[in-house]
Amino acid sequence: MPTEAEILNALFAAASGLSDKPRWERFLELLGAGTHAGTVTLQLQQQGRPTQDWHWIKADGPPPLRIEDWQRMRSHRVYSQDDLAGLASISSPLRAIKYPFGSSKNDSALLTLQRQGADFRAIDGVHLSSLVPYLPPALDTWEALNNERLRTQLSQNVMRDIGAGWVLFSSHGVLIDMDSELRTPLEQIGGIRFAQDGRPSFRDEATAQALRQALSNAQRPPAPSLTAGGWSPPSAVPRPTPVPLRLSNTPLMEMIITEEDDFHSTPHLIGRVRYARTATDLPLLHVARHFRLSPSEARLACLLCDGHTLAEAAGQLGWTIETTRSTSKQLFARLEVRGQSGVIRLMQSGALWLSSSQHPNAGGTTR
Repeated sequence: MPTEAEILNALFAAASGLSDKPRWERFLELLGAGTHAGTVTLQLQQQGRPTQDWHWIKADGPPPLRIEDWQRMRSHRVYSQDDLAGLASISSPLRAIKYPFGSSKNDSALLTLQRQGADFRAIDGVHLSSLVPYLPPALDTWEALNNERLRTQLSQNVMRDIGAGWVLFSSHGVLIDMDSELRTPLEQIGGIRFAQDGRPSFRDEATAQALRQALSNAQRPPAPSLTAGGWSPPSAVPRPTPVPLRLSNTPLMEMIITEEDDFHSTPHLIGRVRYARTATDLPLLHVARHFRLSPSEARLACLLCDGHTLAEAAGQLGWTIETTRSTSKQLFARLEVRGQSGVIRLMQSGALWLSSSQHPNAGGTTR
């Protein structure tokens, strides 16, 4: 039988594991073993609606029970099936306790134990009550970490949509960490691939030399520990002016490498990467809907945005030059721009690229 310390350790491991369902199931399993329950359920209700439902069921345990009317339950009180309206007819014994958590008064958690056969012992209710000081702060920690994860994912999605990312290097140019969304573009466009030990390999020697030079240029020279005016800390040495590292011309990809003191306990080099996404790779239906264009106008807009001339666009689309000129005039009028430069400026500076991956490519690309 698990000890109280083991149950609490499992609880805090689950709280620090974000949405890791197995960790929550492990906590519920230990709690079930300690109370001889066959089914243990932890449900969260936030802003008046259910948001999470974790449960553990023993081989012969009853199915999880949903208590729909838990708003009328008082917090920190252990309830049995005889104490809850509508549950008196439940054949399997039940114990439930409600915990408030979070910053909103409407956020609460419901922990439910069920078993087959004999009713729960008095000590089992004590086990539930003993969790009162620990479960709310554990859930607060889980919620804070989960929200931080969601914010990080949102930032990564936005960076991916606009063609940006980051790489963290050691002072010797070995990969420490990187934006997961950047790995494929960095390999396919920039020609840089990282082995499991973090060592980079390159498409050509010119790129290898350029990256090594950029890493060297980004590092500040060591400051003398003692100068005529007294001790000089390393931060007093001016930072080198970062120089863009060109990794690809078509499509354009550049990296800016700077040394950061406060990112880790020791200075590390951060490479900020920007690469050009092509409009012709966007879902055609997304472009058409964004600017309220016809499919033909959207195809032409994407090609013009990518820098093709009218003659080149006509060749790509299989149109005559007259048809292309006529469609371009309709496009310029629809977008309220003057010429191709206006199309490029409007499409590149707006929100067209954001969350584009969520739009189905129902109409195909311009290719």
